Amino acid sequence: MDYGISASVVLLIRLLEILFVGPILIAAITMAISERFLDRDIGVIEAYKKILRRFLPLLGTILLTGALIATVLIGCGFLGVSMLTAGSQPGLIMVMIGLILSAVLWIWYTFIPQTVVLEGEGGLSAMKRSKYLVKGHFVKAFVLLILVYIAMALIAEIVSFGIMRGLFFLGQYSGPLAEGASNVLSVLLEPFRIAAITLLYYDFRIRKEGFDLEIMAEELESDMKDDYYA
Repeated sequence: MDYGISASVVLLIRLLEILFVGPILIAAITMAISERFLDRDIGVIEAYKKILRRFLPLLGTILLTGALIATVLIGCGFLGVSMLTAGSQPGLIMVMIGLILSAVLWIWYTFIPQTVVLEGEGGLSAMKRSKYLVKGHFVKAFVLLILVYIAMALIAEIVSFGIMRGLFFLGQYSGPLAEGASNVLSVLLEPFRIAAITLLYYDFRIRKEGFDLEIMAEELESDMKDDYYA
């Protein structure tokens, strides 16, 4: 009973983190990195006013994108497994198709936070905008994102392994401590992932649209004023 209550509390906290803390953190880091990249200062009140105004569009777009990717992955996976169970060889191909399509969608919509927070888009419009920016630079985006995730995973695993080795005398308690430290480290590394994606967003936007940093700064400042006086 106690285990069930504890598991429920952990699940609830995790859900709240995904639905509320996560998007706010992503929006805040995206805004901070963007302002730093454009060599501009922004007040705390103005920044959070903009972030909070974009929270619901960002949350909705993240959920919409996640639902689409999950539907493709689960749908193709279920169909592929069903075909394999029935003795049909193309079932494995269907599973691979699901994985490939999910990866493509993931890359297409990697700029969702940037298009919502920095450009004021939302929903399908933000998804189309992100896909447009990735178009023509898909391989570059894919390689960079994979390298970033691999680097973060390796660092987290190395730290976790080191803690387990260092706390071996705690026996069974060393595992949970190492896992907890790995989770904390993943959170601390998250700004670097978002920073890499935000800088890639600006790189693609400059390449595709020919915008320079001054124009982007003026555009973002104008958008900020619209939000402030709304």
